[in-house]
Amino acid sequence: MRIYIIGNDGITLCREPLPAVNAGEIAVASNEELHAAALNGKRLLALWNALPGVEKRRKVGDRGALIDQLW
Repeated sequence: MRIYIIGNDGITLCREPLPAVNAGEIAVASNEELHAAALNGKRLLALWNALPGVEKRRKVGDRGALIDQLW
């Protein structure tokens, strides 16, 4: 199982469930959990723009579509 820990300093991939995450971090293991996560538009854009080889964005547009593309 892959679990992504989204924090202020980036994204970390874990293979095992963590007992707890640090303050300010969000753990997601599925597209549905990413949709439900409390990530604002600014944070979503930062995650997208940090991906290698993607066209940089200035606006979120359709939040759901952006999350699907991130996943």
